[in-house]
Amino acid sequence: MTNSPGNRRLVVGGGRAPGFPVAAPGDLSLNISPAALPDFLGTIAQPPFRAGAFLSIYFERVPFMAFTGRYAGALVEAARILQPGGQLVIDTGIAAPERAIVETLHAAGFVDVVVERAGLSHISARRGASVTARAYCRCNSGHYFVGSHCPFDGWSAPESVELADAVGRLAADGRPPSLRVLADIGVSEPALARTIVIEFGCDASVFEAISAEGLIVDGAWRPSAMLDAAHL
Repeated sequence: MTNSPGNRRLVVGGGRAPGFPVAAPGDLSLNISPAALPDFLGTIAQPPFRAGAFLSIYFERVPFMAFTGRYAGALVEAARILQPGGQLVIDTGIAAPERAIVETLHAAGFVDVVVERAGLSHISARRGASVTARAYCRCNSGHYFVGSHCPFDGWSAPESVELADAVGRLAADGRPPSLRVLADIGVSEPALARTIVIEFGCDASVFEAISAEGLIVDGAWRPSAMLDAAHL
């Protein structure tokens, strides 16, 4: 990983070859084409930079196919290498799937997302505070856990296996889980009915499983042994 100074701007799709826009002082360019003469050869889907390396990132007329659909994880990577509060600006084709891009940006932790059109699709967003998301399955004893098997009692079911597989696929694509995203990739209703997603403000707060003695439901305490099927 490259330890770039954190006050720099990364220009994705930029370069120093003739015909490219002149880089501002301190800018670094990333491009998949050697002919562009970029500072770094590579893709934003797998950028060679540490977390929080840049204050801002600019997608310089990058084709939207490079960061949507199966490559939507590129926006998650952009969030990773941006400092909290850092700015992302995207200029891409007018036919870009703007709604899907906005949803991915929100899921990746971006805020203040603005979409404008002026010959190009111009999207700006700011990286919010660092957030880590985890998807938990509920077993029949009321425990919530990450993975396919409950660590408290060994419980497992097709729903927990399905959820663990879906979360693994999202992780491989660099996408954080959310109920909306899980539904979009085809997780079944029975599995979703057992799922909660928790966002943590820092990695130190994350846990793998929790055993609850009961829940407050409609303002009343209900021990786990007395909860109905909707909560177990």
